[in-house]
Amino acid sequence: MYPKINHMEVSSSSINSGSPPTQNPTNFQQGASSLTATLSSTSVLSQYSSSSASNIVSPLVKTLEYIGAKSPDTPCASSVGYKLRKLIAAEKKALKRKHEFMNSISNWIQGLENEDNKQTLVEFNRILEIQSRLEEESIRKLENLNLQLSHVSQREIKSKELKQKRAKTFKQLRDQERKTGENQAIHLARETLEELNVSIEVVNDQLVRSIDSSLKAALVDYVLDAQNVSNSIQNSCNDFFSYLNTAGCYESKSYQYYCRKQDSHVELKN
Repeated sequence: MYPKINHMEVSSSSINSGSPPTQNPTNFQQGASSLTATLSSTSVLSQYSSSSASNIVSPLVKTLEYIGAKSPDTPCASSVGYKLRKLIAAEKKALKRKHEFMNSISNWIQGLENEDNKQTLVEFNRILEIQSRLEEESIRKLENLNLQLSHVSQREIKSKELKQKRAKTFKQLRDQERKTGENQAIHLARETLEELNVSIEVVNDQLVRSIDSSLKAALVDYVLDAQNVSNSIQNSCNDFFSYLNTAGCYESKSYQYYCRKQDSHVELKN
């Protein structure tokens, strides 16, 4: 059954301002009584307003939803997916530029004569290659995340369409009630509203389960991949500094790599 709002009316006696107090005790007592009644009336009205507000707002919001009242646009899965697709495109473009950078280093190495210089650049390029492979895998994880977001978006769109249909049916029902009163068509419209309510509940439940299962799994998969990226990059950096410490041209120097909880840096010790 569609919601109905109980219109409550508050009536209060008019408040007399009263004449200014004089030396007459009778007038003074009447003024004091009037002031006490005024304060009491105001207090009762304040208590009524605060206690009834919560009872009125909820059905009011529900009715506004039924009649299709427009509200400011809110973020949704489709808008998040749009931003994610732009991010994926940017990541792919950056990965392409990194490959070009790696190729330029490889070409430069071919023209160098000093073997130690060559090997240093080769070791550095190896780190870039590892980064590239890891970034390619991260992009695949983001694409899977985008796929799951699209499934969530489909359910959001379906829920929105059903709510719009419900608002239209509710408006038609109101118009028929004002024009003709109770009849068979109105009973059918009310049954349609009840069916739409059930459909909306089902779709909303599917939306919740979709986020809690498939989308959550994609998020966990991405975070695990990020953890793997961090470990792999750290290992490749350790290999790079191990090479520097064992290279012949760096016999008089020692590179110490520090991985701390809050920062990482390299110190060159003579």
